[in-house]
Amino acid sequence: MKKYAVLGYPVTHSLSPLIHTPAFAYLKINAEYTKIEIHPQEFRRTVSLLKEENWHGFNVTIPFKQEVIQYLDFIDPAAEKIGAVNTISIDENNKWTGYNTDAQGFLRPLLESGADPESCLLLGAGGAARAVSFGLAEQFNLLKMTIVNRSADKAEKLAAELKKYYDADFSVSTVENIKLLNTRFDLIVNTTSLGMGRLKGKYLLSPASAAGENCIVYDLIYNPQTTKFLQLAEEQKLRTINGLPMFIHQAALSFQIWTGQEFPAAVTADLSKTILRH
Repeated sequence: MKKYAVLGYPVTHSLSPLIHTPAFAYLKINAEYTKIEIHPQEFRRTVSLLKEENWHGFNVTIPFKQEVIQYLDFIDPAAEKIGAVNTISIDENNKWTGYNTDAQGFLRPLLESGADPESCLLLGAGGAARAVSFGLAEQFNLLKMTIVNRSADKAEKLAAELKKYYDADFSVSTVENIKLLNTRFDLIVNTTSLGMGRLKGKYLLSPASAAGENCIVYDLIYNPQTTKFLQLAEEQKLRTINGLPMFIHQAALSFQIWTGQEFPAAVTADLSKTILRH
């Protein structure tokens, strides 16, 4: 039996098994998918143990999308450019190759909505934020992106790396300055874990303090499907996107990397209902 899992902390909220398990069953692939919660201080030791076991692939979530890169044998060029990995494929020689399916997963619902943002307020500067920022800069004619993160150094590093590839105005700010300057954005994206798990009900700033007239507010969190952040946006009559479409699409791309097969459409059709029940 082939073994796959999602690695993260926290990971108890993850609904990834609800996506991959029925897909394996539908295609009659003898495989199982589990969750592995790893305390950040135990990450190095746990990865060493996993490398000694018989695994075939992983999804990687908060907070390990950047840290895991040092343990890979190979990395896909797109993931290397982004500087974050959310999918690992393991071959018969136990070589680990890292990919990033978050960027395409994130863009899918934006493109389907017809959005064409010129400015973005990005909340967070971790692995998911890297995928989002590079994806946006690659796909749209962005003029401005402002990054807000608890660690200013991390945000500054991300802005500097984006400037190497793209011509938009990439800058770093604080929640206080965003409120003070009354700057308005076409798109606000929460890539932090504020709003899920132990942090349910939390948010970095109210969308109303930075939303332009036709702003889209996008929260990468999918469980709960309506975070406090999105609830506040809806109360302001702003368009919202939760993390569920991204979650499903990036998972389908991971599945394709692992198996070489398209994610079954019949399973996709049932996923939203299945996840809603949880």
